[in-house]
Amino acid sequence: MHEAPSHPTDPIRWHLAIAAIFAVLCAIRLAMPSALFFDEVHYLPAVRTLIDLSVAQNMEHPPLGKQLIAAGVLVFGDNAIGWRVPSMVFGILAVFAGMRDCGSSRAAAGRAYSPACFSSQGFRCWCRRGSPCSISSWRVS
Repeated sequence: MHEAPSHPTDPIRWHLAIAAIFAVLCAIRLAMPSALFFDEVHYLPAVRTLIDLSVAQNMEHPPLGKQLIAAGVLVFGDNAIGWRVPSMVFGILAVFAGMRDCGSSRAAAGRAYSPACFSSQGFRCWCRRGSPCSISSWRVS
C-alpha cells in the first residue's frame, strides 16, 4: 500500500491575521476626512433621499451600495463613520475572500494582500470610497 499524500494545512489563521491588520488600518482613519470624500459627494445626497423615502437620486448607479450606506447611517448616524463603515466591512471581506481564493498557498496570499494593508492608494482608499459595489475599481499597489 502507498501512503496517503501529505496535504498542506489550511492557512486560515494567516488570512484572518492579514484581514485583521487591514481592518485596524481602515478603522484608524475611517473618520478622516470628516467632510465628504470622493464619491460620497454623489452617494450621500442619494442616501439621504433614500432614508427620507423621497424621490430617488443618482439612479445611474445600482441601489445596493446606497442601501448599505443608508444602513450605516441609520446605525451609526449621519457622519463620517456611518457613511464609511459598510464600505470598510465589505473591503475587509474582500481582502479575506481574495486570500482564501489563493488556496492553501500562504506565501501567495501574503504576497498578494499584505501590500494592500499598507498602501495609501490601494484597498484602504477603496474601503472609504462609499461604493462597495465597485469591484472593478480595485487595485493592489
